[in-house]
Amino acid sequence: MELVINSINNEKLSILKFESLSTTEKEIVKRNLVCLECRVQAFYRRKTKDGKQACFFAKHVSGCKQGASVGQAV
Repeated sequence: MELVINSINNEKLSILKFESLSTTEKEIVKRNLVCLECRVQAFYRRKTKDGKQACFFAKHVSGCKQGASVGQAV
């Protein structure tokens, strides 16, 4: 997923915008991320040592276009 919503203030966040937050803000926002379309809880995964880029992910509801685009629809 490229974008998520911070459910505290309904702000759309990209990975770049999320990573620019302070450590304290990230910890608060991480618990309040939701999918842009189906509104299920989303999660942040930081860049891994083996080269995987940071991303957002979620267990999307059936029919969610955000999940279908990355093959994670449930």
